[in-house]
Amino acid sequence: DIRGGRCVQMVQGVEGFVYSDDPIEMAKLWRKENAKSLHVTDIDGATEGRLVNFDIIERMVKTVDIPIELSGGFRTFEEIQKAFSIGLYRVVVETMLLESPDEAKRALDTFGPSKVVAGISAKNGLVRLHGWSESSGMTAVSVGLNAGALGFRRILYTDIAVDGTLRGPNFAAMRQLAEATHLRI
Repeated sequence: DIRGGRCVQMVQGVEGFVYSDDPIEMAKLWRKENAKSLHVTDIDGATEGRLVNFDIIERMVKTVDIPIELSGGFRTFEEIQKAFSIGLYRVVVETMLLESPDEAKRALDTFGPSKVVAGISAKNGLVRLHGWSESSGMTAVSVGLNAGALGFRRILYTDIAVDGTLRGPNFAAMRQLAEATHLRI
């Protein structure tokens, strides 16, 4: 997670602590530790609705030789195009999925279902938007079913209540989502 140009540990949607001032060095460290891919979230981008830490992410892509998946800040097709232009492997769309489903569908049709993934982040069973700051009023299953109807094949699911707490994922919610949608979770 990148916020303010630094690596942060988010805990239940709130910044817990800064664990590195250099995201590029952290990416290199994970690669040295034999990571096969990286998931990066532009926390500032998620809240502002545009890619904020783009220069850092671009340097990261150029520095490590493993696929990088990015979430946070995708609200338009053009932002997704920009992300793929620097060599990102995959992007995750969350708020766009609900607020601009036509744009999400356009990105999905252009880049394919292995490159554009539906992101679903829920708290107390309801999907959150805008960097987890607002409730959509919709359940994860209903959003997942809508994503499947648009053509998405993958969901990146986060249960905000356990995110960053080191208690592990919410397997029951993931199972329920997988059984209801028949998508990859």
